[in-house]
Amino acid sequence: MKFLKKLSVILFTLITLIQPQLITAQDQLIDAAGFSVSTKLPDKAPAVPASELYIEVNNNNPFFTNEDITQTDPWIEFTKLDELGRVGPANAVLTTDLMPAEPRGDNSSIQPTGWQQFEWDGKYLYNRSHLIGHQLIGDGIPNLNLMTGTTTFNQEGMVPFENFVAMIVEGGETVRYRVTPYFEGDNLLASGVFMEGFSIEDNGESLSFNIYVPNRQDNISINYATGTSSATETLEQTTNHNYQAKYPGANLYYSYNRDGTLGVEAEEQVAAIVPAVPATPEEPVVEVATTSYVANANTGKFHHAHCSSVDQMSEKNKVFLDDRDTIINQGYVPCKRCNP
Repeated sequence: MKFLKKLSVILFTLITLIQPQLITAQDQLIDAAGFSVSTKLPDKAPAVPASELYIEVNNNNPFFTNEDITQTDPWIEFTKLDELGRVGPANAVLTTDLMPAEPRGDNSSIQPTGWQQFEWDGKYLYNRSHLIGHQLIGDGIPNLNLMTGTTTFNQEGMVPFENFVAMIVEGGETVRYRVTPYFEGDNLLASGVFMEGFSIEDNGESLSFNIYVPNRQDNISINYATGTSSATETLEQTTNHNYQAKYPGANLYYSYNRDGTLGVEAEEQVAAIVPAVPATPEEPVVEVATTSYVANANTGKFHHAHCSSVDQMSEKNKVFLDDRDTIINQGYVPCKRCNP
């Protein structure tokens, strides 16, 4: 009996020694091999009405595979920066184990692509926006989890959904979550992000969404190629001033290029924006008499240059001369009104 008891202790010790060490959820930041990272998201960003903060995609159904929504162990996966230094999709299975216990760190040294801060009316345009919100996983890997996003995009577009996900996770649900930034071409500033979420244990009953949030700000013109920006009101006023001088009566409302430059400067392009304004007909050039006498070739009379009869003459009949004798020798007779 003592032998069996001793043997069991030895076996327990051996099992403990050979068992792999458990990795905490916070340590599982990179490797999620075997799970869906590529998406079936649209190739182009959906058009979002100016009055809306986001738009539903695929009837609000996420594009997760069956394998994506069966794994309940927490993990996080970020995408390596591309050749332009841009962030990529961020994937996770979220549980309370991943939620941060520490306060938010200082990420002010990180400048994601497109970070060209702009201040207007005492406000800043850009936030360092988390792909996977801080309330869900902490900072994660900041240089892979932060993108340049406008204040509206971050605080009014993404944060409400992040808070909703956090509430569901805190309630005990496991959530499959993915945020995919969308960059048009080689733009350094993302046009927006696709956000997908799905509560696993209850098969999406608590949470299921698939949305696109545009990265924009009211009254600000953004150059997505570089991240530079301008206040559209200022652009409008300057542009109107420029084109009013060139095209009297023309008005340009909300006219600016996507790269933030003022209006359309090339003459051949102006017509596409500014309606043609008929030019004011030029008045015929009237030669002002600087001579002493004006003769009328039609009537044969000559007049002082200030005579009222001169104003009634046709321009083609006026003959301008300085010497009275020369005029008389040419056969002209004096006007009886001004008696030259």
